[in-house]
Amino acid sequence: MIVRNEPDTAVLREFLAAQAGASFSYPAVGATQGDFPRGFYRDERRWVVGHGPEEFAAACAALRRWEMIPAPWARVFPAEVPPAEGRAFAVVIRVAGVHWLNAVRVVYVAEESGPLRRFGFAYGTLEDHAERGEERFMVELAADGTVWYDVSAFSKPRAWQARLALPWVRLLQRRFAHESRRALVDAIAGSQA
Repeated sequence: MIVRNEPDTAVLREFLAAQAGASFSYPAVGATQGDFPRGFYRDERRWVVGHGPEEFAAACAALRRWEMIPAPWARVFPAEVPPAEGRAFAVVIRVAGVHWLNAVRVVYVAEESGPLRRFGFAYGTLEDHAERGEERFMVELAADGTVWYDVSAFSKPRAWQARLALPWVRLLQRRFAHESRRALVDAIAGSQA
């Protein structure tokens, strides 16, 4: 859904209410946990974002608060609600003077405390989204204390506007991932101050 002005809380609540019974817009729900499906663009980025258990805990907390979403051109509603399996959210992207409202639902939340500590979640697109696919945000504390952040996604255009502007859309997807890393690093640093 495209709107000209910044959507307020009432518009976003109405948009999400309309998604209550919506299905995922792609068949391979949960595939970011394993093999990505064919016929989709694949994006995988992985960076070191910190070191040690405190910075790992800060990274986990930042993901729960959606602080990895690169403001001001992107935001999640309701941002005060942590990701939970089955919960729908609106991802609002501001580009070219308009606001795209994109409906997503959390597919899974993963929290592992075994030899490798990891926390993250994936959301999948619903029918009212410019794309079809799934995106995972994951932080990991390696045995050597390194804190890793990875953003993995598979997608393809759904809306005609996204298909028409595919090269530009792919550029925005790469920008989103890189700015997500920067937002997470800033959130970790802010928690240590």
